[in-house]
Amino acid sequence: MKTEQILPTDSKETRAAKIAARREEIARLAEEFIGKIIANDPGLTIIEINLSQIDPVILTRIIVALRQNTIVNELRIKSDSPIKTETLSALMPLKITLNPAIKSISFILPNINNLGIIKIVNTLASTIRNLSTLKLDHTPLGDTGAFKLARILPLAQSLRKLSIGNCQIGDTGITALAGKLPGLPSLKVLILKKNPITSTGFIAITINLANSSLQKIDLSLMDQRTGIYGVIDALRENQYLQRINLEETPLQLTDAEAIGNTLRVTHFLRTLMLAQSFVTAPASAVHAVILGLKFNHSLYYLDLSENPLDINAVSILVDALKANHTLKKLRLHDNELNDESAIAIAHALTGEDGNHSLQVLDLENNQIGDVGARALAEMLKLNTALIDLDLENNPLNITGIQDLLNALTMNFILRELGINIDNDDDGEVTKNLEKCLHRNQILATEATVRKSWFFGTMSGGDLSLRKVGSGVLNTIHAML
Repeated sequence: MKTEQILPTDSKETRAAKIAARREEIARLAEEFIGKIIANDPGLTIIEINLSQIDPVILTRIIVALRQNTIVNELRIKSDSPIKTETLSALMPLKITLNPAIKSISFILPNINNLGIIKIVNTLASTIRNLSTLKLDHTPLGDTGAFKLARILPLAQSLRKLSIGNCQIGDTGITALAGKLPGLPSLKVLILKKNPITSTGFIAITINLANSSLQKIDLSLMDQRTGIYGVIDALRENQYLQRINLEETPLQLTDAEAIGNTLRVTHFLRTLMLAQSFVTAPASAVHAVILGLKFNHSLYYLDLSENPLDINAVSILVDALKANHTLKKLRLHDNELNDESAIAIAHALTGEDGNHSLQVLDLENNQIGDVGARALAEMLKLNTALIDLDLENNPLNITGIQDLLNALTMNFILRELGINIDNDDDGEVTKNLEKCLHRNQILATEATVRKSWFFGTMSGGDLSLRKVGSGVLNTIHAML
């Protein structure tokens, strides 16, 4: 039953009746929801609670009900507005009643005060030992909260992912947290993005990184980069770290040289994300990174998007691609690439001395026109590795798109193509592109066991082939 909306024109009696009806409906929904928790409803695996919309009494009952549940494995608690003291107090049963089935907890509370942070950390003290994932992003822990969190981290021997991005943690807090890394052998993912860390904090990370088991670290969106050179340099000898994200962290030439030197010697790094990291750096900074790629034999994924690439950088990239045989995905969107750049990249992906490992190439939002599209089309006639090519938001006319279509009649590998089609009045080009890509999709399905692909056209004439996973996420939102 849907309660009636309260209108400004309602009389006092009508308004009171509607409010009473709404409260009754909320109480009914709450009883139904709590009943599902107690009954171990198999469809209820994730609970999300919005503290700004839930009654504290109902919240306490939900938390207590979790004691009897063995199905729920993830608890998400958030609020976009300041949290009342009684609401925070309603969370306290979490400290003593949370069952071992819950492996993931997230608190996203950007408007919580210092007292609330202390209560949250105290609540975690007795639950963190069972967790595999803890997310506190956008919650203003500060150095004080980080220090308190560091004190309970040694209990988290099952923790695999710790996400504390944008938590206002400075050098003191990061130093305390970094010191616990060597004692957490299960921790594989650490997200520290957008925290005010300077050289002191980066030094602490560097020192403790060598003795940790981390596989992924996120240092993106940092305001300062002083000291990050040491973290990059430490990757040379690290045998565990496989992924580092430095997106939108303002790196300079010395950092780029350290990245390039690391790429030359590392055998473990798989993913390197550097989007918008060299906007204020000289052109030679990007050159140094790409030079390292030429001698690298471990990297699978490289993102250099939103960094200006001059023709010299493209030339170095061509040489690097020809020499590299492990890179699978290359992101170059918003790199000011033109037809000349596209021609050079196309040549790097063809011929006996060309690259035959790259599977995903993102050239979205550049200045590639019909001439560049023709070169890429000629590449597609010969290339047998590329399965995903993104040319969306490039100034292609129907001539360039027709060249790509002609190439696809001979290419049985490409399964995803991103382009904008604006001039296809009769829809014939779009239809034929769909047919070619759908054919390749069928071939891929037949060749690959237990993978499904879904083909579709997006609004505005965008053409794409999208992957569809088989898993279903069962989520219940508690906003009563």
